[in-house]
Amino acid sequence: MRAEDQQRLAEVDLELMFPQESFALAAASTDSSSAGGLIDALLSASVQRNQQNSLNAERAFLDAMLDVDLREDARAELSSRLETLPMKFRSLTATALVPTREELDSRIAATKDGHAYMQLAMSYTFDNDLKVLTTRASAKLWQDGSRSRTYESTLVYQGALRDDTGRRIEALNRQTATQVQFRMREAVRETVRMIAADLQHPDGRVVGPMAIRILASGIEGRKIKGEIIESQGLRPLLRDVKSVLFSLER
Repeated sequence: MRAEDQQRLAEVDLELMFPQESFALAAASTDSSSAGGLIDALLSASVQRNQQNSLNAERAFLDAMLDVDLREDARAELSSRLETLPMKFRSLTATALVPTREELDSRIAATKDGHAYMQLAMSYTFDNDLKVLTTRASAKLWQDGSRSRTYESTLVYQGALRDDTGRRIEALNRQTATQVQFRMREAVRETVRMIAADLQHPDGRVVGPMAIRILASGIEGRKIKGEIIESQGLRPLLRDVKSVLFSLER
C-alpha cells in the first residue's frame, strides 16, 4: 500500500467472507483376506477393533464439530484484533457468500464519500492425517470509488493441533474440536498480524532469508523460501518471492 493511500485512509468497512465448511474424514480400508489360521484371524480381529475404535473417535469429533460455529469464532477474534491495524474501522460484517459483481461495484462506488471498503476472504482445510489446520486469506481494499485496489495480499497460516503440554495430537476425539477452535482463532490473529506487518514493511528484508517447511499429507512437505519480515516466538512471518505471506511453525 502506497504511503499516500494510507495517509488518505479514513474509516473502513470490513467484510469477512468465511464459508462454514464441513470436515470429511476418510478411514483406511481393512484387508481381512489374509490366509487362514488362528493367528491370522486374531490379528485381523484386532486390527478391525482398533479401526472401529478409531472410527468411533472420529465420529465423536465430527459430532462435536457440528456444534462449532467457526465463522462466529473468526468474526469475534477479528473484531478483537482490529485495533492492531493502522486504520480505523467503522463496521465489520461476516458472511459465507462472495458478493456478486453488482454488489461489489455498489460497495466500491460507496467509497466515494471518503471511507474505504476492505474484503477479507478466508478458507480453510483440516488434514485429519497430520492433525493440521491450514487457512488461506485474501485481503483487498478499495478507496475513492475506484475499482483499482490500493492494497492486496495473500496470507497463509498453518498450525498443528496440540494438547495442553504442547505435544502434537495424534488421534481425533470429541475434545479435539476445542483445539480446532483454538487454532482457528490463532489463524485469525496471525492473519491480522501478517496484514499489519505487510503494511509496516511493504518492501525489502527486515530480519533475513529463511526457508520454512509447510506440511501436506502424504508427502514430506514443501519448503517455502523467502524473507522474514517479522520474527516473534515460534512463528516468524515470511514473505515469499510471489509476495505471499506465511505464518508457519518453525
